[in-house]
Amino acid sequence: MQWRSWCAVAVMMVTSLTGFRAHAGVTPWLPFELDGGHIKIAVKVAGFDGYAILDTGAQGNAINSRFIREHEIELDRGGKITVLGVHSKKDSQVYNNVPLQLFGADTELDGVAEMRFASPDTAVLLGAPLLSQFIVQIDYPNSRMRLLTRDAVDLAKAENIQFRRQLGYGQPIVEVTVNSDERIWLVLDTGNNGGLSIDRRAAERLGWLELPKQSRQASDISRTAEVELFSVPELKFGPYTLENVIATMPAEGETAYLESRGYRDGSAIRDKKVVGLLGYDVFKHFVLTLDYRGGHLHVGLPEEPAAAQ
Repeated sequence: MQWRSWCAVAVMMVTSLTGFRAHAGVTPWLPFELDGGHIKIAVKVAGFDGYAILDTGAQGNAINSRFIREHEIELDRGGKITVLGVHSKKDSQVYNNVPLQLFGADTELDGVAEMRFASPDTAVLLGAPLLSQFIVQIDYPNSRMRLLTRDAVDLAKAENIQFRRQLGYGQPIVEVTVNSDERIWLVLDTGNNGGLSIDRRAAERLGWLELPKQSRQASDISRTAEVELFSVPELKFGPYTLENVIATMPAEGETAYLESRGYRDGSAIRDKKVVGLLGYDVFKHFVLTLDYRGGHLHVGLPEEPAAAQ
């Protein structure tokens, strides 16, 4: 999901999490759960146990409206923001000074949007405000992650895939190759539990409308829409080539917010055109080492020495 606009967002982790910043450092491996492709981390929100979803595609943080009601949590209200999903957008209440305990560290989050998540034990969604603080290494096959300081690894030298933050939107975008030699840019989205989600116009340009398809229902932040499920014969992700990658595109006539062109604020400079999202069905094979703020990414396999190991 994407935030078109949001209030000031800050994450100030206490010494128990960020004390290693004073010099080059790496946290121990921290376990997470994989729930339907989503990375879930145990947290406490306002003293109540729950889970956080780690979402690289989100430019802000969010809190589950069901979690707020179930635990009768009183939070400081801010303004409202517009939250954009794949098929819809909606205005959401924003909260400030939200108490969070993560990896044993206590902090408070500002600019947290209220949203409804399917699972009542999902307390919050954590996006760019957390991820931009560190280099994050996610080992999908072993369900673990760790945080690194930027002086612990030279990821600019280790990177093995085209990756950047999109101008204007700030989304992490990655270049992949399909149809043997056609390059496309997608949002690197750990919040997407599918494989490849692509705009229908882009799928048409790539000749994919003729592939065998099945109809499905898909839900986003506020509505359910019809999508078409198909298989992409080949997709190259960094140095690795995957076959028969599951993909979805909006059914004909459905609204979708998957295609965008980044712009530099206040100028006519345009960034790469993004045509969709890349998700769990691709990531599940790999160790991703991600410098969200610096715009560097290394893709490796768990049995080989990935970057920063």
